[in-house]
Amino acid sequence: MPKCSLSDGCKKDVPSGHVIISFADEQRWVVPAGIVHLLEYHSWQPPDDFIHDVMHRGYVGSEHVACVPNSLRAKKTGHESSDSPQIPTSFKEKLIAMIP
Repeated sequence: MPKCSLSDGCKKDVPSGHVIISFADEQRWVVPAGIVHLLEYHSWQPPDDFIHDVMHRGYVGSEHVACVPNSLRAKKTGHESSDSPQIPTSFKEKLIAMIP
């Protein structure tokens, strides 16, 4: 497993690639496979729409991919935040259940 390569010196093991998470109504998000690591160690803040989908939209399935298909290259899926993220307490648990 590769090591985290963010510039803050973190060297923890992090899954590589991406995960395509599918929800009802054909809504899909592409997130880094190491999304949980980003949440826990780097104050990563997902977009509000993604948080809403994880918390409220019907989960259909997910797939781990090495490369993101061009057809799914759309919008940025989050950013680092120095503020305390306003993420619901059960978000991480729900997200973990969706990551293969």
